[in-house]
Amino acid sequence: MGITNILLLVLGYVLLLFSTKLVNGGGISIMRKGPTSDAQERIFSWFALSLMPFLSIAISGGVLGLGNMVFTAALTAGVLQLLLIYGMLGITGTYRLAGNALRDLVLLLVCVVILIVCTNYTWSKGHPASTISRGMGLFLCVLAVAFTVWMLPYFMGKNRKLQRRPDTDFVPAIVFTLVGLALAGLGGVLLMNNTAALTHALNIEQGVLGVAVIGVGLVLPEYVRVARKYWMNTQKPVSMHLTLATGNLGLSIGIMGAKLGFKVTVHMSVDARQWKKDMLRSKGVNVIEYKEDYSKAVEEGRKQASLDKNCHFIDDENSKTLFLGYTVAALRLKKQLEEKNIVVTKENSLFVYLPCGVGGGPDGVMFGLKSIFGDSVHCFFAEPTHSPCMTLGLATKLHDKVCVQDFGIDNKTAADGLAVGRASSFVGRCVENIVSGSYTLSDEQMYIYLAQMADLENIYLEPSALAGVKGIELIEKDKVGESYLKAHNIKKENITHIAWATGGNMVPRDIMNEYVNKGKELLK
Repeated sequence: MGITNILLLVLGYVLLLFSTKLVNGGGISIMRKGPTSDAQERIFSWFALSLMPFLSIAISGGVLGLGNMVFTAALTAGVLQLLLIYGMLGITGTYRLAGNALRDLVLLLVCVVILIVCTNYTWSKGHPASTISRGMGLFLCVLAVAFTVWMLPYFMGKNRKLQRRPDTDFVPAIVFTLVGLALAGLGGVLLMNNTAALTHALNIEQGVLGVAVIGVGLVLPEYVRVARKYWMNTQKPVSMHLTLATGNLGLSIGIMGAKLGFKVTVHMSVDARQWKKDMLRSKGVNVIEYKEDYSKAVEEGRKQASLDKNCHFIDDENSKTLFLGYTVAALRLKKQLEEKNIVVTKENSLFVYLPCGVGGGPDGVMFGLKSIFGDSVHCFFAEPTHSPCMTLGLATKLHDKVCVQDFGIDNKTAADGLAVGRASSFVGRCVENIVSGSYTLSDEQMYIYLAQMADLENIYLEPSALAGVKGIELIEKDKVGESYLKAHNIKKENITHIAWATGGNMVPRDIMNEYVNKGKELLK
């Protein structure tokens, strides 16, 4: 008898837990046949996955005359869980509770008082005290609904996104939902009947076994799921996908990510230098190359990252956090200028020339500089003549709606870090009204600057990093620069020029020597 009851009890567990999946999946599929929001889906999932098993137990217990066991189990398990949660928080560290914690505890006390009142006073004739009548039950259900409505902002939080599932046909969805509800009812009956039978067979108090079976047992799978997820995430590195225009952002993040233990995949365009691919692979990074340019790498990288729920995609094209991260450079530059006693005012303007690829880095830096110095700083984008994607996006106001190939430009340049055919729409729109201008320069000119910088300053940079130097020459010696200064009433002698260098110290020595020698050949 005892073994049979145990097996049926376990079957009841399985049916209850399986029924939640059916009801959740089927119900959401039905909801999606009409206009529904993610918030509505989250609320339904909370009901199906968390609340429905307990409702099944409560209804089954009431119908079978085992209400006292359900009540004792729910109360004891609730108190036990609350004490354990607060206790473990205290053991693992000193926590300052959020401002809402006291309010929530007061609300809990109010609920306890209401339950005491409802179980000691009857509102219906013919029922003695300490009885939960239909009237009282209805009242408590209304309070539960009111509490749910009060909690709606929690469910609608922007950071709580439901993992979307493929829709099911309408008829199967209804079948899944109805079967799930039936299994929930059967599971509740099996659980309650066999718990009661075991209490008689083992000669123990119903409430004691009820706490173990009902209170702890139904919550245990959730604890196991959370623990398993934590264990998997600590044992297996979370994956990271990022796109690399061929520049140093992806190179740096890829190396750092691999060093920290992440499973890193870098999606690179065809223009990437071989030494960058080799360096990434030597650090344990998975490199995926595309014959197409940067835009294809972004598209495929985003698609592959979406297939892994534990993956974080670093989007050089449209990431707000990355954009704001670049703005930190402006604060550091401000400190450096102060240390050198360089004053930045409208009369003593700061001119900054920023090599530009997809736009995330230079746009972020410019946004930060404009936020600090306002009209006292003038920022210019520098691009290769064969990859002027940001210039075209700003000039046409179309941003990512146009690419260099639309204008018959091949997007082939030695400045591999700037070899981008289509600019970011996000960053382009952020700075279209604050950028001072843009210009292009040839690969040959970048190599010449590279050789001169190495010879005169003993500073070794890759071609992309020299794009900003041309801006100083344009402002100081070109008629276009003279016109700009005249229009803004700025004197040349009062300008502080900064050519933003974007990389070079990771270039292998033999490759750097090739760059320098090529520049020297062009100088002859």
